Amino acid sequence: MREDGKIKLDRYHERRFSFEWKNMETYDNEARKVLYNFLYDILNDAVGCVWSDEWVPGYHFECEKKKYQNMYPSLLFDVLEDETVETPVGRFEGCRHIVYELEGLKGGIGYRGGKMEYWFAPGVGIVKFTVLYDKRTKMGTWMLTDYHGKGEGYFPIADGLFRRYEPTELGHGWQASVEYTFDVEGDEAIIFRNALGCQDIDDFM
Repeated sequence: MREDGKIKLDRYHERRFSFEWKNMETYDNEARKVLYNFLYDILNDAVGCVWSDEWVPGYHFECEKKKYQNMYPSLLFDVLEDETVETPVGRFEGCRHIVYELEGLKGGIGYRGGKMEYWFAPGVGIVKFTVLYDKRTKMGTWMLTDYHGKGEGYFPIADGLFRRYEPTELGHGWQASVEYTFDVEGDEAIIFRNALGCQDIDDFM
């Protein structure tokens, strides 16, 4: 929904009809990249929206977030200068680059913390996402690999838009992707997410 220059996800339906599995005790760092196959949700939960008109180069804020599963994470957020981003589906100029650090998350949701970066292309939306993990010694990168339709702004919402993201490198037989399809009717907008995260045992062995 749009509110005060921000686009926020209302996750009511998702909470009713989906689940999240992330028992990672026996998996390696390649598998960690699979956990980020819901780019929109991670951003929305961390900063409260998936886009804000306040996000112009030089914008900065930091705060202590509200209580979240018995933790009080701190948030540091910056908007850097616009950049050009090369993706498997083309070159995007004038991409808005945001970076944030969310500290203080532990246990099963610890992977949602750390340093995240997003690049938004005008008329397209998110085209690149990176995360530092494993105590910030390794980086995972997700790129836009397919899309249909353009719209207005840095996070367009229009009927029929389609976006697909995949990690740039994923070893040990792992496969991951996420697809977003937009269904808009009047003032009602629904984003359908189709996320994949699995391991091909034959490749792994």
